[in-house]
Amino acid sequence: MRTLKVVSYGEYQWNGPGHAARIERARVFYSWDDKAREVLKFCYLKGGRHARTHLTIKQDDFVELFRSAVENKVFDPGVINRMRRILR
Repeated sequence: MRTLKVVSYGEYQWNGPGHAARIERARVFYSWDDKAREVLKFCYLKGGRHARTHLTIKQDDFVELFRSAVENKVFDPGVINRMRRILR
């Protein structure tokens, strides 16, 4: 997978300076089928760069990350509405 463009993202700084959790809406290219598509990427950034490791955060920190993603329009309005229905 190759990221072509980060469309928008939500970010939460945690675990000291230079550490961030991020949800990105990105346009990516998959070589196995020669297609580009828009996806969500859950990322851990260390020193401002993507770390090649799992994003592992506490649930309370995830809520703040999710809040940032919603504020920065990472999710389409239809997706937000579907999430609201799930949480009712």
